[in-house]
Amino acid sequence: MEIHQLRCFLSVAEERNFGRAAESLNLTPSPVSRAIKALESELGTQLFERGYHTVELTSAGELLAKGAAPLLVQFDELKRRVVAQNADARVVVGGTPFAPPSIFDLFTDTVRAASGNRAVHVDVADALDRAGRGHLDRLGRNEMDLALLSLPFERPGIDFCVIAELEMSVGIRSDDPLAARGAVTWEDLRGHRLTIPRRTPQPSTLNWMRDQVERAGHRLVDEATGPDVTALAAHVRGNPGGFFLALEPGVGGPWKVPDDPAFAVVPFAADGPRFALCLAWNRQRHAGDAALAALVDRVLVEWRQD
Repeated sequence: MEIHQLRCFLSVAEERNFGRAAESLNLTPSPVSRAIKALESELGTQLFERGYHTVELTSAGELLAKGAAPLLVQFDELKRRVVAQNADARVVVGGTPFAPPSIFDLFTDTVRAASGNRAVHVDVADALDRAGRGHLDRLGRNEMDLALLSLPFERPGIDFCVIAELEMSVGIRSDDPLAARGAVTWEDLRGHRLTIPRRTPQPSTLNWMRDQVERAGHRLVDEATGPDVTALAAHVRGNPGGFFLALEPGVGGPWKVPDDPAFAVVPFAADGPRFALCLAWNRQRHAGDAALAALVDRVLVEWRQD
């Protein structure tokens, strides 16, 4: 049995649905289904009774769920303790993959300069799963020292400082009449459907986005199947009359996706949404850990100077 298989199994056992379990793990249903089938094959028994709209544990599944849950808790705690033992020797930083590379590189370079002889480990995967590997969870559990995240988010105990705000534009099909405009307004976009991710590691971001567009009087919203820019662009490409919020392709990284003849990126004439990036850290640890406090404070000073 593999840890990944047990995580998938416990997620399905809790959700009683493969699709919802996959979303909670930030996966698609296919790898979750494969993990369960491999686990059932290894154990030689069926773990779920699968109905048309229902998934229920078998007696073997109930036995495994009862034993696997505490095992995963012990595994995660052991991992945390091993990482913590080496905490003084390295600095762990994370960042949203949506950050423009120039800003993320400046962030990591500044952290390295402020870290002295300590090694800097960089994790750019901003996925939230049941193991608590999302950056906000890892900051809260002291498994990460500092992160570059997009706003807004809601997490008690996490402090932040905004270090960049970028104006967002509209990513739209190049054959759409609005693509030829020099700029667009929310009024121009009435009748067009805004595409947003179905899920995200920071659910409050989706709520904020919905609030922004509703305050602008826009009501038409579609959901893409994936959480990234590629999924948003693919959905708009296949659905005329759609658009998504994007940064200018020139910032690089994932925002280069609309740099394609099939798309146009058109700025807002006024009152467009802004993409805010912040440095985030654990408030309680900052107050009680002199080394972390010195690192965070020095990074903030250096960043403001830059």
